[in-house]
Amino acid sequence: MARRISNVGFVLAALLALTPALMRAYSTWAERRALAGFATMGALAPVAPPRPGPIPPNRRQRLARRAWEPCIIEIPSLGVRSVVRKGAGNWRLIPGAAYEPNSAGPGGAGNPIIAAHRNMWQQAFRDLPRLRAGQAVIIRTHTRRYEYVVKWAAIVSTRRTDLLRDTPDPRLTLYTCVLPFDPNRRYVVRAALVSQPASRMALARKADSAATKSQPRRSSG
Repeated sequence: MARRISNVGFVLAALLALTPALMRAYSTWAERRALAGFATMGALAPVAPPRPGPIPPNRRQRLARRAWEPCIIEIPSLGVRSVVRKGAGNWRLIPGAAYEPNSAGPGGAGNPIIAAHRNMWQQAFRDLPRLRAGQAVIIRTHTRRYEYVVKWAAIVSTRRTDLLRDTPDPRLTLYTCVLPFDPNRRYVVRAALVSQPASRMALARKADSAATKSQPRRSSG
């Protein structure tokens, strides 16, 4: 009996020891599969780059609040590319990044909120503290590419719920844990929308229209 209990204890200990590696393998597989789905749909294909400079005030006022749709977050300076899933609970963060369902979607007025782990599972935001003001954060959907520029980053108290509230102008908030782990603080990055490029369909229609206009007219007679 004692030997059987000892064997069961050994098996349980081995499973506990292997759990982090298994979860990491699962999160890597899930992330690659999700990114492959985006690539198949053309979401990773080049899109017309945004115009440099901030959005003019008259354009900013016309931006409406958008709903969330399947998307990818890219931080070129950190080498980050992660599918953004719904729900920012701990288990939702295992495969990569996740968004707060009640926050605004990217590309419009409001404050999209995205979170990810730094020290466990996929560690999508492991190097987030290296992000500096002026660097880019890109959100890609299946049809659009939104570019944000970092305004500031700081360690704040978890009581700073004002940073998670909606905003009248287009912002983006990224947050992750503070290391060593501190349940009372979080690392926050705040960015502003640089521009809102046209969708691929709109660009294609514009190109077709320009090609039609450039064709020589046939003389009647």
